[in-house]
Amino acid sequence: SGAINMVRKKPTAQFQASLEGELASRDERRGVADISGPLNEAGTVRGRLVTLYEEADSIIEAYSHDKKIVYGVIEADLASGTTLTAGVTHQRKRSKGSLSYLGFPLFYSNGVMTDLPRSFSPAATSNRFGSNSTDLFATLEHALANDWTLKISASRVQSSQEERSVFMNVSGSFPDQATGDGLRMSADYRDYDLRVNSVDVNVRGPFSAFGRQHELVLGMDYNEFQSTTDGRFDKNIQGQPVNLYRWNRQATPVFGDTFVTYDSTRRQASAYAATRLNLSERLKLIAGAKVLRYSENYISDAPGVPFFSASPASDSSVFTPYGGLVFDIDATHSAYASYSTIYQPQASQDRHGKLLAPREGKTYEAGIKSGWLDGRLNTAAAVYLIRQKNLAETDPGHTLPGSSDPAFRTIKGADTQGIDLEATGAITPNWNVSASWSYSQTDNADGKAIQTTFPRHLVKLWTTWRLPGELHRLTVGGGMNWQSRVYSDIDAWQVERTFHWEQKAYSVASLMARYDVSDKLSATFSVANLFD
Repeated sequence: SGAINMVRKKPTAQFQASLEGELASRDERRGVADISGPLNEAGTVRGRLVTLYEEADSIIEAYSHDKKIVYGVIEADLASGTTLTAGVTHQRKRSKGSLSYLGFPLFYSNGVMTDLPRSFSPAATSNRFGSNSTDLFATLEHALANDWTLKISASRVQSSQEERSVFMNVSGSFPDQATGDGLRMSADYRDYDLRVNSVDVNVRGPFSAFGRQHELVLGMDYNEFQSTTDGRFDKNIQGQPVNLYRWNRQATPVFGDTFVTYDSTRRQASAYAATRLNLSERLKLIAGAKVLRYSENYISDAPGVPFFSASPASDSSVFTPYGGLVFDIDATHSAYASYSTIYQPQASQDRHGKLLAPREGKTYEAGIKSGWLDGRLNTAAAVYLIRQKNLAETDPGHTLPGSSDPAFRTIKGADTQGIDLEATGAITPNWNVSASWSYSQTDNADGKAIQTTFPRHLVKLWTTWRLPGELHRLTVGGGMNWQSRVYSDIDAWQVERTFHWEQKAYSVASLMARYDVSDKLSATFSVANLFD
């Protein structure tokens, strides 16, 4: 178990600039420019601008994509102890021959697994997928008395997607192994718009109690989500038979009027508190809780079917506490144990177009963390148990009303048990290592393994070594990722059979070499998937 903390790049007090360029196989090209520094003589206003461009073809036939990102941020000291940060991120993505939401035919109708080339695509070469996203954000931080801080954050995300796709519907039927017949075409147009507004206000700082110093955070937040989807079809292509072996992937769709619309709204407000209590010199208690209320609705409207569904849901008193203890065994080792609760409203829908019930559960975790070699090398070991209900899974043989998208259902109970081992850092000043092993297994209420499309074991190894003496400008490295087998049983309701597929355990090795031409210029050569 774990979490990733995404932090935006901040402006720097001193001028700095960097350029990155990358060329790779399959015509991949990538460039990044990053410039930062003070915008006035006093240095009270600072700015940063980051731009990225990347484009590439693919091993998949006739598929290519490109991405452009511009990120700008300004940080201003309005007064002593008061800082305002504001910025914007704009992202544009385009792809041709796109495969969004499409599947790969795994089985023939007789239950034999397909053996198609890796370059195979069920999508027409004329397919197009485009997305645009703009994220506006601002944060005001103000220093209060007694080392307390007030922080006010707000953001607005505005995103749109447009997809025009013609493809083999490999989830609706199975092809005949000998002839390739049995599949049908789908021709979909999707126009999606998303708006997300968020506000967070909190205060944090130290306080004294029982002769010791502690920390406290108090806050409130509000989030508003709204999305609309406009779905259309080409009725002349939709449902037409197609041959797995002979289709030339050429299509010129003409999409009709709106066939189905989806309108989703969600509003959530919460108050939260967290504290870090120093119970003794070696024992700390971390505790917190959130109280939230939310309301949401998902409306599906397909007048031509006809079908209309509204799926409102709300709760005004959701309480999610968490807590943990950390004990410093000595200067090297710390042991911990934690407990947290899960409450997550879901966007997945059932066969009737209704939203699934919120995913709920509890997480228990215990472990030990150590810092070796004066903190240069860190290790961690943890065991955890996650107990959940209302976990979503696909509902075989059923799609959402008015579309070909799969419907979902909930699992009554699911337990996930896991172990994480990790070591990262520098064994010597020139030798860095990163190694981890993760084990995870999820069973349903009947004790049957589920979510078997995720590997039970994951091993990741990576190391770099800077050469000594006259070759000190050269760093070489390599690593390997290994995962255990994954598998699944597919309820092939179309042919009234159950199919089983399995991907055996495999490993992927990579190598790299970096040469520091100077203190400001370096060149890197890397090989991913060394043994193909």
